[in-house]
Amino acid sequence: MQSTLRAAFITDLLLPPPHSLPTLTPSQISAIGYDAAVSILHSPEQFIRSNPLVTDVRRVHSPSDSKLYIDVPKWCSMFNLNHHGDPERGISNEWQQFEITDKLSWGLGTSDVVYTTAMRRIPGGFESVTSAGSGVRIYGRFEILRPHELGRLSSNPTNITKADDAAKSRPSSSHEHDYSSGAPNTVPGWSDDTSAPTNQPPQDSESSAHDTGLIHYIEHNETRCNKVLSVYIKATTAKSHRTMHENFKRRWGEIVKQQLSEEAAARAGPGGSVIGAPGLPRSRGRDEQVGTTSGKSGLAGASDGTRSKEHSRTNSKSRTTLG
Repeated sequence: MQSTLRAAFITDLLLPPPHSLPTLTPSQISAIGYDAAVSILHSPEQFIRSNPLVTDVRRVHSPSDSKLYIDVPKWCSMFNLNHHGDPERGISNEWQQFEITDKLSWGLGTSDVVYTTAMRRIPGGFESVTSAGSGVRIYGRFEILRPHELGRLSSNPTNITKADDAAKSRPSSSHEHDYSSGAPNTVPGWSDDTSAPTNQPPQDSESSAHDTGLIHYIEHNETRCNKVLSVYIKATTAKSHRTMHENFKRRWGEIVKQQLSEEAAARAGPGGSVIGAPGLPRSRGRDEQVGTTSGKSGLAGASDGTRSKEHSRTNSKSRTTLG
């Protein structure tokens, strides 16, 4: 008997307030933060290695490279996905395939599991189809959205809805996912500012990304597997993908902090500001996180059309002191 697991995770990335970088405009700060986040998603091997279960990754180009090589058109059809790209819309024609080795814990021991994934670029990120063995098939979509773009999630196969908005209106899709609202994640060293914004409802204005200082890293995945494996896969995926989001946030913070420092110093000219000087936040700040990676996953029933739902919400708190 087959099951379908659908999950969504979101991590809010908080940009520094404009007054801390007087030589840069809000739009310039937003562009640097957005481009840095997309660059991580467009570095597939590095991204794959951010999964704590992964021990090895290698690129494969044809069935002769791996017996697990994916027939992309066939696998895309399983998820009602067009395997052809649309370069004018930023959807790549090229699918890159990787053979991945995970180390999984089974009771008292561990074992290596080898599988393949095919990935292609989309605007703001990538999507993938994965053959995980034992009849497990996975579709994933990972992307960076500005606040005003959140509205288009309603057209995706899986929706993310803010918890405090869920009671007011339900998504039209049958795949409903909430995430806990709360203080957004911040770049380490940039959270001393007590006036930093909190989560805001999506706005239609394109300037909302600059007004809120937020960009969103959003993941959707759909896993099809047998009923026996579904419980284990759900637990393993939730744990590993929370770690992946933490790793993403940390790497993004490192890149953005460096780029903003260099850009601000260049614009300030000789003797201009650097991190620790008035123009940029000091690195001895602390990082407060609430609801770092939150998701709600639904368990769809077997092929007889019945469905059951199981919801979970995770809040995590951590404090990091730098300097």
